[in-house]
Formats: sequence, C-alpha cells, structure tokens
Amino acid sequence: MRLSGGVVPGPERRIWAPGPRGRAVEPGAELVPGSPVVLGPRPASPEAAEQAIAELARLVASGGPLAAGAGVDLGYGFRSARVEGAAGDRRDAVLAALMVPGLAGRLGDRRAVLVALFGPDATKPLGAAAQAVLDDGRWPVLRFAVAASDVLGPEQLVRVLELRAPDGIDPFPGRLPSVVGGQLTRVLREVPRPRRLALLTDLWQQVCADGATRLRRERLRASQGRQDRTADLTARYRRYEEDELTLRLRRELGPEPTVLQAALWRPSAGYWLTRADRVLRDALAATVLARLAATAVDRGLDAALAKHRHEIEAAVDGWPRPEASLSARRTAGLTGLPARPGSYLRDILARSRPGEPLDSRAASYLRQRLARARDYGRMVLDAAEKLVDSFFPEDSLSLREQLAGWAGRPLSDWRDRVGYLSPDRTERWDHQPILSTEPPLPPLAERLRAAPQRPVAEVETIGDLLWYAELADALAQLNGHPQAVLSPHLEGPTADTDPAPPDEPLVPRSQSIPLAVAGAAQLVNLGATVPPRCWSWPELVAGLVDNAAIASALTGAFAVPTPVEHFDGTVLPGTDARIELARTARQLADWSHYMGNCIASPHYVEDATPGRSALIALRAPDGRILVNAELRPSARGWRLEEIRARFNEDPDPTLLRQTGRWLRALALPEPAIPEPRRAAPYDETGPGQPARATRPRPAVRVLRDLGHRLDELAAATVAEPEAVRAAELLAVLATRLAGAPATPASDPHDALTALRRATPAAVARACRLTLADPAGPGLVALWQASGYRPLARAVGTLPPSRPGTPAPPTVDRLAPLLVDAPLPGSLRPLARVGQVAVARTADLVALRLRAALGTLLRQDAAELAEAVRARPHPGLLRSAALAVTSWGGLPTGRPDARPSTADVTAVAPRRRVRVPGFPQSSLRDENWQSGWPDAIELGAVPDGFWDRVATHGLVLPSSWLADGGWVPLWSRANGPDR
Repeated sequence: MRLSGGVVPGPERRIWAPGPRGRAVEPGAELVPGSPVVLGPRPASPEAAEQAIAELARLVASGGPLAAGAGVDLGYGFRSARVEGAAGDRRDAVLAALMVPGLAGRLGDRRAVLVALFGPDATKPLGAAAQAVLDDGRWPVLRFAVAASDVLGPEQLVRVLELRAPDGIDPFPGRLPSVVGGQLTRVLREVPRPRRLALLTDLWQQVCADGATRLRRERLRASQGRQDRTADLTARYRRYEEDELTLRLRRELGPEPTVLQAALWRPSAGYWLTRADRVLRDALAATVLARLAATAVDRGLDAALAKHRHEIEAAVDGWPRPEASLSARRTAGLTGLPARPGSYLRDILARSRPGEPLDSRAASYLRQRLARARDYGRMVLDAAEKLVDSFFPEDSLSLREQLAGWAGRPLSDWRDRVGYLSPDRTERWDHQPILSTEPPLPPLAERLRAAPQRPVAEVETIGDLLWYAELADALAQLNGHPQAVLSPHLEGPTADTDPAPPDEPLVPRSQSIPLAVAGAAQLVNLGATVPPRCWSWPELVAGLVDNAAIASALTGAFAVPTPVEHFDGTVLPGTDARIELARTARQLADWSHYMGNCIASPHYVEDATPGRSALIALRAPDGRILVNAELRPSARGWRLEEIRARFNEDPDPTLLRQTGRWLRALALPEPAIPEPRRAAPYDETGPGQPARATRPRPAVRVLRDLGHRLDELAAATVAEPEAVRAAELLAVLATRLAGAPATPASDPHDALTALRRATPAAVARACRLTLADPAGPGLVALWQASGYRPLARAVGTLPPSRPGTPAPPTVDRLAPLLVDAPLPGSLRPLARVGQVAVARTADLVALRLRAALGTLLRQDAAELAEAVRARPHPGLLRSAALAVTSWGGLPTGRPDARPSTADVTAVAPRRRVRVPGFPQSSLRDENWQSGWPDAIELGAVPDGFWDRVATHGLVLPSSWLADGGWVPLWSRANGPDR
C-alpha cells in the first residue's frame, strides 16, 4: 500500500487502519483513497496501536482527513498518514495540521515544516514572517503565500505575507493551495518573475475589494425589512388614489352622485394634474428616503441625517396638511403603513434635531422607518411608470395640452435646494421627453450640448423624467449597485434596480483567489496567452479573454456514448443528485467557471469530442454542481477515470460509492461494425483504364448551390436581434424539461437543441410549468417568439438561381426543411450545414412549441387559461378560436368519441360571420383569415370549418372567458396596453 506522496513503508514499519470500536486493524481493500491511517514500528503491541488510532481520530476530528497526511507525531513511535490517491499534497496537509491548536510542535523540526510549506529555498526571514502570520491567525494570506511559492522567490513571499485583509473578508477560503499553485504556474509561466509579485498583490487587493463590496451589499439588504411589503403598500396607495378620486367626484357632482352620473363622468384636467404632482412629489420623497437609508448603513444614522437633512426638508416642505393626514390615516383591512413616503420623512424630521445626536429610542424609531425605504421606492417607481403609461392613450386635445404644460415645467426649485442626485446622467440623458409638443422637444443631453452655457436646471423639465432615473439609482444603491439599468421605451424608460451580474462564463470571477486563478488557468488551457505587458490582474484577465484562440476552442459538440446518454437528466441511484451530461465545450466552460477546476481543458475536450470519454456533473436539488467526473469505457466495463468536487477537492464518499455502483451496472457502447466493401460495377473500361469522372446530377448541383446561399442568409437571420430574443425566450422552456427549474444554458442554441431532442410530452409539460411561473416570460412573449422562424425567412429571401427569373423554382425543393417531418435523403446534407442547422433547430422548436400550446388547448389546461385571461393576445385568440371551432369543441380524451361542447362557449352566434366586441371584425376579413396558418400549427382542421360555425358558432374554451366573457377579453387584447 502506498501512502500520500508515493511513500512505501519500509520493512520495519507497518500500517494500521481504524477499525470497529476504535480497534487497530490491518488495512484492507475497502479503504478508499485518502483514508487516514497510522504508521508505526512493526513490532508494536496492539495496545500501542490502538492508542495511536485514538490520537488519529482526535486529529481527524479537529483538522479533517487532510491533516493526517502531515505526519503528525501520535506518540510511541507512530505518525499519521493517508492512503495515496486523494487530492492535495504535503503542504496542504501541513497547513491543515497547523490550524489545529497545539499541533505545531508535533510536526517535526521547524525547518522541515518551513520547507514543506514553501520549498527548499525557504529562508530565515521567510520563516519569521510565516511565524508572525501564524501568531496572528491570518490563515488566508498564509494559504496564498504557500500557493504562490511555486512562482515567487523567498523575498517576494515575505512581501506577500505582509498583506492584510479587511475584517470579515476571507480572500483565500479553505481550499487546497497546491491546486491553486499549479494553476498559478500555468498562468504566470511566461511572466517575468519581478512582475509576478505585482500581479499577485493586485489580485489580493481586487478580491478584497470585491469582498468589501459584497459585505456592504449584505449590510444594505439586511437594513431593510425581512418581509417585502411592496404589495401591501401598493394596495394602500391604490386606496389613497381611490379616495382622492372619490373626493374629486363628489366635489364636481355632489355628495351623492347617481350611477349614471358616475358612469358618464370623466376626470377633469385638474384631477390629472393633481395626480401627476402627487406622483412626482412621492418620487422625490422616496428618493430621499432611499438615499438616507443607504448612507445610514455606510456612515451611521447621525451622519446620514446631517448629510441629507436639506433633502428631507425640501421633500416635505409645502406638503398640504390634508394630504399628509389622508396618507397617515389608517384604513381597515389594509396595512398600517402610511400610503406615501413623505409621511415617514415628516416623522424623521420631527424626531431629529440639527447637530444633536440621537438617543437609542429615537434611533430605533428612525431605523424602523428607514427599513421600508426599498418597499416605498418600488411602489412609487411602479406608480410613476403607470402614470406615464396612462398619458399616451389619452385622446383629449385640451387635456393633452395641459398635461404637456405640466411636463414642460422646470424643477428649478427642487434643484436649487437639492441639486442633481445622479449628476453623471445629465450629459448623457438621451431619453425622449414625454408629452412633448410639436415639433418634438429634443432629449436633455442634446439640448445641453446645444446650449452649453445654460445651467442644467434651466434646461431640464419634468417630462425629461430625470427624477425617475434618480429614484431608480437610489434604489439600486440601496441594493448595493452603483446605478440602475435603464432601458428606453416609447412610453418612457423602465428601470432594473437590482440587475443580475452579467453571465460571462469565460471571465474569471474575483469572489475569491481560488476562483480567480482557476478562471485564468482555464483560459490558458483553452489556448489563450498572457499579454506581454500587464501590471495588474484586470489587464491580465482582459488580455486572456480577448484572445482569439478561445472562441475556436469552444465550438463543436460531443459524440456522447449511447448507454450514458440515456441517463442524462435522471437521478443517480441511491442519491438525490441529478446527472447532467456534457455535450459542448461551452458547457464545460460553464462548469469550470463555477467549480474552479480544469475540466474545460483541451485534453478533456479532445477525448469527449469523438466519444472516447463521457463528462458528467452531479447537481444537487438546488442546482449546485457537487462533482465533475470523467467516465471512460474499457474492455472490462466503464472506468471512473476521475471524480472531483469543487476546487479539485475529494468528493463526498456516498457520491463516490454510488457513482461506482452505477458505472458497474452501465452497459458498454456497442462497437461500430464497418460496412463491407462492395465490388464496383463493371463499366467496360478494363482493369487498367481509369474510371471516368462523373458530373453530379443537375438536381444535386442545384441544391449544392442553393445550400451555399442559404447558409449565408441563415447566418444573417439567426444573428438578427429578433431571432436572438426569440431564441433566448424559447430557451427558457429547456430549464423546465426535467420538471424542477434548472440552470439556464449559457448559449440559447444549446437549449434549443435540448428542446428539439425532447419528446412532445416533455415540451408540453415544460410549457405548462413555464406558464405557471409568475417570473417566466409569459404567454404573449412565448407566442410571439414561436412565430419568428429564421430559416423560413432565409428561404423566403433566397435570390433567384439565374438572373432575370422572377422566382427560383428550385426553392420549392427546400419546403420540407420548414416542416416538422422526416427529410428526404437529398436534403439531409443541406440540413446539417452550419447556420442552416442552427436556424432549422430554431424553426422546429417554434413549431413544437405551437404544437404544445395546441395540446394544452385541447386539454383545457388551467395554466393556459389563466395566462390568456391575464394578458390576451389578438393573434392567439383568433387562432385558438379557429382551432377549437374546427374541432367542434374540446376533445374528451377518448379516440372514438366526438369532441365535447360542454366546456366551450360561443363567442359568435351560429351562421354568423360577424364577431361581436370592439373592434368589430368578421370571420371573412383579412385578420381572421390570416390566422389560419397559426391555427393549423395549433392543430386546426380547416375542412368543414364553416359547417362547424353553422352548427355551434365560433367557440372558445369557457375557462378563457371566466372574467366577464368575450367582449372585455377581446377589447383588452386589442387595447393600447396589450
């Protein structure tokens, strides 16, 4: 038996392993790699061996199995050891043992410990610096120095040991320094030694800065209420608006207006201007409240009040007392929080005095109010968006003129007292002002460039919505981000105040030093080279990411062995871990980005591409990757070539054992049987005469020529923004194929490939789960995305084969590419061509999504009905009505039974082509007739449609009409906010 480091015990030494009840037993074949054992003199007594086993158990309990590899003195001539085959080397073991209190003197000579950590070139100054780090307990910097000993000299390591991390930040968590050292060697191999210290010092500072940002974000979020009260505040604010509207109604129509008066009453311009002023004032108050809450976390409550007091006074100054009373008044059945954020600012102003510190009671009172800053900000942000949206469908010219006058007013009073809270946005604020007069007013940035001498406050208007951006930025800062992400729209910008970090699987993360180094090493493994001149870690990373060799290394798919492919997405027997099979090199890059290992290296990819090995990930129920493994078939069965947890650590023993059992039961791939060679037919040329070259048939030449042009057109259509958005939306369905939500693929086309391979039942189930998810893309987005067909667009724009011909007759031969059916043999090579294959996959997935929606329509699925009622789409309503009517109702589930009309409702009478509702329409007009292609994709049968209309009328599922019937559903589908 070999021990860690390849040590073989001599004839005078013997190995004991822990047995039942603390007994010392002979090591057997059941010991897994890395098992702790004891090494002692051969003639030792059983009692002495059992005492050593007891000491080993205490060592493992304190320092883990890794510490046993440090050769700790266990007494009576015994030392700890580990069986060979586990992750980590001696320096990792010595570090683990040093962290156990009282073990430093049992590791041997101090010089030997120093050499084990830093190598044979270790010096006395390095030993003194390391001892100071040990005395202070600064383990992260010690791990970093041990890992860097592969690339730095002793004098440079002394500089590394002088680094310090801020309180609460661990730049180098308990990982294996030997693994990080090997990765640093690959990354910095070509970098001159003097420059390496600068790069590693900068890496430490970058990770510390990232950790400080994360800690601040956690403090900011912890300062807000644990329970989200945005919905409660929205309901309270809505009641406030209703009360305001009721007061206006009674003021204009009398204290008890009749139902007819109320139905015919239309709010005046005064109401709209009052509402607009209220939303603006609430947005300014919510901005100040969020800024005050963020500063209180960073600098303390007293300093925050001193800094923002002028903003608080400006936000509540001039607020009418009746409005303040109405905001603070409690309403039965609703939250006790005030309706408007200005109420809390008034409370804060009343409980604090300029220049006086707060007592504990007042500080607690104010913190309770600041804890709702995020909820108020979200509520007011939504109210501002709804206010702007309500302006656009307004058709009253006089009202629009008065609203335009409100939007054209300046904010000079507010700016004189407060200034600009997002000053860097002013010069680049290029959003079109709302309610602009004719000719349209240019954006604020353009007006400032045209008049650089004028102050910004004289140029800015309310309609520029810069105050909206300041509110979004304040909320983003309360979430720990520097700014919000604003997206321009015709009705006004929309804000993302908690943007997710960009999904960049190839960019190394700076969350920790092991992750950052592993990401850089992965790029080097993919063929990237370190830039010749870089003095900071970000410059090094940018040079690696921009290397052209990476893109070529991530192309291509893997030939997966069939026996393993059947288990993709299933649960590993005996565990709750799900098996995920690697199919592309980009997928490996995603795994490596999280795991901090080298599974995306070329030698793994080179073996997986032809199917010589299979690479898998075992994911926990929450989606985390537990281990990566390489499986390789051999003559005797499948072999577990390698299995590692995160950062190349040892896997969980249960996972290791169950993976081995699964492999032993896995069938081997069938060997490929070569086709027998057939004799060439006799062509009278004689054995010595060369066969004549034959020209391809005209049909083959035509398809080949069309294929080249079609590939170019498909590449253009696939890259169009609409196609990219459609692919991203359709790819959401792939995360639901396994039932529970899964991690989305980094490349949407990989997800589309998975959808294409899925069964129709799996696609329908994924569609049902996606529609039921409130955070999902929604039915309208899926319907529109499934209507975009990049290959069909490419075929439609195919130029004629010969100049001068009106249309290429050979394009008809490409029609089978656009339907979900087996291809003729002549088109199969064309379907596998580059971008044609990508575009056809997108088309087929869109068709299968339409078929899945048709299945849900036949089943009268509740998820589909709820999605339609929530946001109807006119095209979907027309196509579904045509389909259900053509079926004569909804299927009953029995193939021999007629469709049932019990669960459908006629939305148009029998023998009538006029469809009621606004806008009015007819079954014979262009809009309804153009819906037949979509209806056929849902499963409609056009033959006999008019007979069905004559018998039953135009019908839809009754579940779709539960909220008032057809007329309001049709009106909402064709309304301005659809």
